[in-house]
Amino acid sequence: MHKILYNKEVNIISTFSPKSVLAKGVFAVFVFLFFFLASAFLLNYKTEEELLVEKLEKTVPMTAEEKTIVTQKLQELSKDSDKDGLKDWEEIIYRTDSQNADTDGDGTKDGEEIKENRNPLVKGPKDSNITASNVTTPENNPDLENNLTYNFVQKIYNIAGPSISSGGSIEEGALESLVSEMSWADADKVLNDIPSAVKITDLVISPKNDPDSVKKYFNSVNEVYVNLGLLESDVEIFARALETKDFGELEKLDKIIAGLDKSFREIKKMPVPAGYEDFAVRELNYNAKTKYVIEKLKTAETDPLNALIMFQARAKIINDVIDFHSGLGKELAQKGIIFGQKESGYALLQMIQ
Repeated sequence: MHKILYNKEVNIISTFSPKSVLAKGVFAVFVFLFFFLASAFLLNYKTEEELLVEKLEKTVPMTAEEKTIVTQKLQELSKDSDKDGLKDWEEIIYRTDSQNADTDGDGTKDGEEIKENRNPLVKGPKDSNITASNVTTPENNPDLENNLTYNFVQKIYNIAGPSISSGGSIEEGALESLVSEMSWADADKVLNDIPSAVKITDLVISPKNDPDSVKKYFNSVNEVYVNLGLLESDVEIFARALETKDFGELEKLDKIIAGLDKSFREIKKMPVPAGYEDFAVRELNYNAKTKYVIEKLKTAETDPLNALIMFQARAKIINDVIDFHSGLGKELAQKGIIFGQKESGYALLQMIQ
């Protein structure tokens, strides 16, 4: 079962690989981050649009098809889908419904309410003092303080907002600054910033490191994973939630998080054959990092940018673990420690076969 889940993850990751997720998923970043500056300005100034995409490509290499996706999304967000006087990117800022001209149902279109300094989310007539900057802030919603998507939007606004608001062009320096602000999209940095959960001194070391003892240890490690009874992986759940836009699916990640907690505790207390301490430390730290990343994936609806980055990190963990396990399997084989296909350790150490 452990092997089957990992093979499924590998297949999904081949579609949602770190580079692919970031490149093909750039439209998601635009949807949540560049909506107000890109679609308002770039649609009417093609050269600026090409310049922004070109500069983004230096950070995130994109194929011609992926560039087309980005351009299309920019243009989509410049529409006024419900004909209420607000472009779709403005609807995102004001938290209004881009498919409903009168979000609060008080008889006045959203765009008219904004012009009258009214709140399109509250039925009139006592619904004044609404601005894009004070709809939702860390002051009235503490959860936003560590919300990467919200904070990055604020940085984007500070950099290019004044130019957009005044109808002017975005300066070259501003575009450079926008691209530099995307330096957080680094899976390695995300994982390196997660503190180690285990070190060698935390382990129980066994002096028994003969072939039979080593095989017993690795068979036992994989049995811990098998006994969790997980029928689908976090990658499958997350990919399905994105595809169906049903973020309620992410609640299913709780079972996997609980399973990681359990497997961490059980593997940590296992006596490790002397000479294999490095495996135990790395395995447990991969376990802890995976739990951290999956917990962050649950924020996909409220903090999509953070979830996108964490998915890249998750993809990297999977690829790193596969290389780590298969590499160790080859080392053991060279020592004459070979697992039969029916042994649990085979699935752990030879999972990519």
